[in-house]
Amino acid sequence: MDSTYCGIGSSKVFKKCGFTDAQVSDIISSYPSVLVCRPQKTLLPKIEFFQSVGFSTADIAKVLSSGGSLLTRSLETQIVPSLNALRDLFTSYQDLVCPIKRCPGILTRRFQSLMLANIEFLRKVGVPEPNILNLLKSQPRLLVRPSDVLKESVEELEKMGLNPQDGCFARCLWRMASIDKKPWREKMALYERWGCSENEVLIAFKKHASIMAISSGKIMDVMDFLVLKMGYDPSAILKAPFIVTLSLKKTIIPRCLVHQALLSKGLLKKNVRLSTLLSYPEKIFLKRFVECFEKEAAELLKVYQEKRKERATLEGQRTKEEL
Repeated sequence: MDSTYCGIGSSKVFKKCGFTDAQVSDIISSYPSVLVCRPQKTLLPKIEFFQSVGFSTADIAKVLSSGGSLLTRSLETQIVPSLNALRDLFTSYQDLVCPIKRCPGILTRRFQSLMLANIEFLRKVGVPEPNILNLLKSQPRLLVRPSDVLKESVEELEKMGLNPQDGCFARCLWRMASIDKKPWREKMALYERWGCSENEVLIAFKKHASIMAISSGKIMDVMDFLVLKMGYDPSAILKAPFIVTLSLKKTIIPRCLVHQALLSKGLLKKNVRLSTLLSYPEKIFLKRFVECFEKEAAELLKVYQEKRKERATLEGQRTKEEL
């Protein structure tokens, strides 16, 4: 059998083009059909095209391993026109490669038509061009979803009072489009159960859209600890909504308990705002709330580390039980 029709032929083409063994393995694992393709006709022209555009070997490997179906697409009628459409939008290589690496399927004809239609729709409703391009770079899958889904999400955001020209609109649009109505209502009800009004939740969503993307269980665990155990006001928590998305075991519990210990010993002149307490980088938190108290430092550090370890052990046990 001619070597161009067998697996070793494909491997040789990859190696000749500078791919590492690991990269070749990733591509073959994600798309085994590459082993039976005609590499000189199907594979090599596509690799050479990406190289001519400026793609690095690592980026080509990433694109092909994430979207192996590109190997079956026509270079002339699908991949080249689609990539040219993206090049018309972006001026730099780094910007161009971002959406392709995240969603290689964007280089197919079907996705190209959806993407361009959705971009034009967002322009018409008033989303600024830089915001659209940032959305395309970070969340390209959103812009290749059916246009009616995108339109419905835009309408929902406008009902909430969000202006398409606002910087947060694109971020909220991505979250809104990725959450079904039922989970959305359930999470809204959870926040309201803790005493937050619908308006407070919507304001928090505008600030930090991820509060509606985390699981219901995570919402309950965070609110249970902060409200019932630490005595914080639910509405105050949502004024700094990033708090709800933080790790309970690594950040929220250890830091709150250290803060509580400092207050009980009279070592803090005043209460530190929760949002401030939880936003410090790790090193700065330890310096300001542990290391600066020389006599108590060892005890405080023990509280901090034990709670982190204790929580990790507890969650590990839960995981084993679930399995």
